[in-house]
Amino acid sequence: MILKYRLLVGVLVLALVASWGLGYYYYNSLQAQNVAFLNNMRSRAVNIWAMEMSLTGSLIEDAKTNLDMDTACQSTDSTYRIGDMIYEADYSSHLHDLTWQMFDTPWVMRERLFSYANGSPTYVKHINPSAFPMFKNLTSTIYKMTGLILDLDQQSGIDPAQQLTNKGVLDDIIRYCIDIKNISEQLADFNPKFQ
Repeated sequence: MILKYRLLVGVLVLALVASWGLGYYYYNSLQAQNVAFLNNMRSRAVNIWAMEMSLTGSLIEDAKTNLDMDTACQSTDSTYRIGDMIYEADYSSHLHDLTWQMFDTPWVMRERLFSYANGSPTYVKHINPSAFPMFKNLTSTIYKMTGLILDLDQQSGIDPAQQLTNKGVLDDIIRYCIDIKNISEQLADFNPKFQ
């Protein structure tokens, strides 16, 4: 009789351990799938931000009037909103440095370049050609930065900041963002803005 109880208790303990082991395995498997899914979404968001930033760069590069710069500033609004969503979603994660730059860079650009949209859409003002080399420097820096992001071979399930770190370009991207903000500051200080 005691042997039956011991056998029954042993089977129950074995079933409990097996159940716990399977539950633990499935929980970890589900967690890994969720993390991979979130990382894939983050990677897509970073790519969309880079594409929008590149579009903003091309609009700035082609700008010759205040109307053109108004369009470019509207594009920075779109890029800023994407950066804001990425930053808010990853505020407490290790992506913080990258996402802060993705949030802050288009905002600073818009605030500093908006003075070149002065008078739009009421009348047309032509931008001072002396500012064009600084605009060229700005767009060149934007293209270098976005190129590093867009040239990345996306690895499924891997955090985008980790992918950029593995490729050795994360610090370069952050430095380019800082450079973009500095050039935008220089453009804001440049006078006269119009001819």
